[in-house]
Amino acid sequence: MKFMRTVSFLVAAVVLCSGIAFARPNVKLSLAQSLVTRVNGKTTFSDVPSQGAKRGSTLRYTIVAADIGDQPALQFQPVGKIPAGAQYLGGTASTNAALQYTLDNVTWSAKPMVSVKLPNGKTVKRPADPSTYAAVRWTVAKILPNKPLTFTYEVRVK
Repeated sequence: MKFMRTVSFLVAAVVLCSGIAFARPNVKLSLAQSLVTRVNGKTTFSDVPSQGAKRGSTLRYTIVAADIGDQPALQFQPVGKIPAGAQYLGGTASTNAALQYTLDNVTWSAKPMVSVKLPNGKTVKRPADPSTYAAVRWTVAKILPNKPLTFTYEVRVK
């Protein structure tokens, strides 16, 4: 009888532990695009027309990251790409997490630098113009289950 209790306890422990082993984060991302209109200091957001945005239009991208798993997602990094035919508008990325940018989709930095050749022939490093960024990336220490986070940035259509 004592043996059966021990075996039952071990089986229950294995079942409980295996459930813990399979517990994990599961982050679902969604992306939305809005047309931004600013008139007399008032900003409105609307659907992008079916024929697309016109040259000079501003678009806001909204990324929602929702952890639908049962454990927090740690060191999560959503990335907002800058579409071809558009340029990032500096200072428009939401600042609810650490921000980094890339010029080449390989190297990331809070302040990307470029080499500039001066008239005297000397080459120096200077901050890149935000309009040349290829993507923006946020680093979030933790996304809790059922506590979605929202990230936004804006681009201008060339």
